[in-house]
Amino acid sequence: MFRGSVQTSFGVCQSYFKNYPGNETCSIITRSLFTFPVSENYSIRTGVRACRQYSSRRKYSTAKRFLSHISYHLSQGKSLSGSSHSASNILPSFFSVNEQLQTLLRNPPFQNLHIKLDELKYDECFSNLTPSPDKKVSFAPSTVNFASPDPLLSDSPTNPHPPSFVQPHPPFHVFAAPILDVRSLTNPGAIKRTYNITLDISKYPLKEGNDWKIGGSFGVMPPNPDNEIFRLAHLLNLPSNDLYAPKTLYTSGGRWPTIWGEEKPRSLTTSIYHILKWCSDFLSRPPSKDLYRLLAKYSKNPVEHHILLGLSNCSQNICSENVSVLDILEAFPNSRPSIDEVISLLPQLMPRWYSISNDPDLGNGVLEMAFTVQEFTGPGGQTRTGVCSGFLENVALDYLKSVQSDTSKNKKFALPMFRGVQQNPFAKEFHNDGPMCLIGAGVGIAPFRGFVQRRLANAACTGKVWIIQGCRDQTLDELYHGEWNTIPGHHTNPKCRAKKLVVESRNGKREYVQDAVRRHGKVIWDVINHKNGRIYLCGSGKAFALEIEKAIMDVTMKYGGCTKEEAARQLKYWQSPINYKFVKEVW
Repeated sequence: MFRGSVQTSFGVCQSYFKNYPGNETCSIITRSLFTFPVSENYSIRTGVRACRQYSSRRKYSTAKRFLSHISYHLSQGKSLSGSSHSASNILPSFFSVNEQLQTLLRNPPFQNLHIKLDELKYDECFSNLTPSPDKKVSFAPSTVNFASPDPLLSDSPTNPHPPSFVQPHPPFHVFAAPILDVRSLTNPGAIKRTYNITLDISKYPLKEGNDWKIGGSFGVMPPNPDNEIFRLAHLLNLPSNDLYAPKTLYTSGGRWPTIWGEEKPRSLTTSIYHILKWCSDFLSRPPSKDLYRLLAKYSKNPVEHHILLGLSNCSQNICSENVSVLDILEAFPNSRPSIDEVISLLPQLMPRWYSISNDPDLGNGVLEMAFTVQEFTGPGGQTRTGVCSGFLENVALDYLKSVQSDTSKNKKFALPMFRGVQQNPFAKEFHNDGPMCLIGAGVGIAPFRGFVQRRLANAACTGKVWIIQGCRDQTLDELYHGEWNTIPGHHTNPKCRAKKLVVESRNGKREYVQDAVRRHGKVIWDVINHKNGRIYLCGSGKAFALEIEKAIMDVTMKYGGCTKEEAARQLKYWQSPINYKFVKEVW
């Protein structure tokens, strides 16, 4: 029996030897199984060593360790094909796995992931792992026309609106706010594009006793773009008729697909298209470990299966940044789970929050907002935009195009938004009296425009206003240039006019906002020590806020004559709810 096993192995190896002529390692493998049949285990061990030598000489260096562990795995009688441990199947299994790996490595979407195969947790790859979670979502065919009981449903590019079951926290509903105006706040050549949108909220159904607060924010409900929905459907082999067909959606519990509703099982009529468009986030977040496990479960390729298992057990990212679910599905083409199982593991598509950039009390039913288009590079080098900022820019460009072509009167442009509770720090802590220092960078300067408008409209205002605005190049991306001290129909009391300093990081003095804070430390010190004085900070990134705090600590040490530890305690006191002399919003 053993001799037959060896002869079988020799025959297999000879066939592989023909496929790899002149390969010294293949010759070693052949001799190990035929010339030295001391014992079957000896042949296996020698063959495994030869497989490791073979794997170490392959062109793809990132796969060396993976192939080495594959050979060890096979030697332990854990064949990827499920066959038993014997000398006759080690080499066929090894070469089959190697060929599968090389095919995967030649797949461009897989190459774009730059997975560090040598950092996978191999011991866990080849052992029993935690199974993927139970399916929480299911679909069943429905004969009900889901559009008829849902009159608010609209998929128009200019007037998008989610199904009525996509509700924010009570008592708010998503409102289609008509767009009155769109303008670009940056000039051509700016690194980032920023727009201002004016909304008509005169018919917004405000609950009695509620109002729009200066410094407040509101939620925008962004949909996923259609081209990405179709891409996902194609990757999951979902026919278009199934994508749009009426379905009865069943959930096992939780709030989804609403946002902040009651946690309970649900049954409702909709379509897979609307669930993917309004409720499922498959673009802005990386795949979860549970999703990797699900893909591994359904993979028909042993190599893909074990790499996916390895990714599901990695505590840190070992592949390219900005990877989406779509990227992973393209990289592993042999894993195609069902759409309901994928949706069960996708995070919820949540609203995005934007600051009100005007004074609502002066707007007469009009709100303004500013947004910057967030761009990042995908694993293949392609430029991508954020889900919401990309959606907003498309709406803004469509509006501007219709204005230029004089067709805007024939189209209704609206934004799906809702008020929310407006409990952000600026809305809660804005005070009109006393001196203010407003510190902002980029689009973080937007809410301060409303602060200045409120001050200009108050004839009895006391204290001055200083603005420190950070940008890259004043000629390209200084937001709201020339608008800070002009409000039509209101007084121009010189005591209420704001003094503004623009700080450029890539032009002029090439300094940062924190440098200007230190340079004008006396103003900062006088404002924060005034009885009613306050400093407001707004911008993107914790690093930005940290640098401003360090600068204020330096100012405190210089003008307060204290140590660094004392300055840190003072800064903490200024930010405490009982005092709130230093109010910040950072995202």
